Amino acid sequence: MSRSLNHPYYKKAPIQSIQALSRALKIEPDVLVAIANNAEDLWKPPHELKKDDGTSRLVIDAMPRLKAIHRRIQKELLSHVYFPNYITGSVKGNDYSVNAAIHVNKSIVIAEDIKSFFPNSTTTLVNEIWTSFFGFSPEVAGILTKLITKNECLPQGGICSSYLANLAFWDLEPSLFEALETKGIAYSRYVDDISASSQTQLNNIEKTQVIRQIYGMLIKKGFRPKRAKHEIHTRKKPMVVTKLVVNDKVSLPNAERNRIRAAVFQLERRINGGERGHQIATDITHIAGRVGVMNRFHRTEGGQLKNRLKILKDVLSKCSIQNTTLPAKPIIFDSTQDPF
Repeated sequence: MSRSLNHPYYKKAPIQSIQALSRALKIEPDVLVAIANNAEDLWKPPHELKKDDGTSRLVIDAMPRLKAIHRRIQKELLSHVYFPNYITGSVKGNDYSVNAAIHVNKSIVIAEDIKSFFPNSTTTLVNEIWTSFFGFSPEVAGILTKLITKNECLPQGGICSSYLANLAFWDLEPSLFEALETKGIAYSRYVDDISASSQTQLNNIEKTQVIRQIYGMLIKKGFRPKRAKHEIHTRKKPMVVTKLVVNDKVSLPNAERNRIRAAVFQLERRINGGERGHQIATDITHIAGRVGVMNRFHRTEGGQLKNRLKILKDVLSKCSIQNTTLPAKPIIFDSTQDPF
């Protein structure tokens, strides 16, 4: 039977018993059930995760024993799901830049954000995905739901969470995508960021229809849009999708580029001021990640910043070898690099 490329689907046979699940995950049935029944207590406390773009988010990670099972669920079950191209989060070969590229060089972009996406991805929703999408038995779905949820929802940061998040609208999203596509409107979702764009301008009625269709899908699944994140971009200003500008090509917003340049300059000032030690080395490593993002989208500018960071790393390395506090001479950086 042929399948539509616009519909996600599970490539393997549905699992109908705990014994079959045990064989698939290579874990004894009694061990699997025991861990599932105690899974709520097998999570670490939430912690803040800093991202390369300078922002951070609160995530929760499983303890080693439970995390090992999550890896097997991901490898043996979730990696065998086909996702259509408009789903771009945590899909091999896709990322936030691929998501943004779908909307490059359009006349209008409508950006929506799902409010409290992971906390509202409830055990009821997760269980329904296991039974209705995967076709697993209620018994198997119950065990898997216990294993991957925390506090009756998908934990942000869990190995399996983004995969299940991609399937939150598995039965509604294909129809929405196809309905918009027939009107010449491109659609994509990067986890909880939804974008729709058109090569031609949309009038107010058409814009309202697109937004109503997206909101209708969310509400049917128990979600709500984050009204504060609702944005409509036109070519008169930077058009932003998943924090990237898409007017003519995928690029970083000017404000973010300025922040990265300023961060490198501040590191240079600190080194010139004589600062050494673990903290400055840690900060250089962190800023290097942001410079790497810059280099991905702006090779010339990013390459220059990478070279400046290399000089700083070399200085720290020499000081470490010589076991000195300050170099013989202060490092003089080109004053034209001052972003201020």
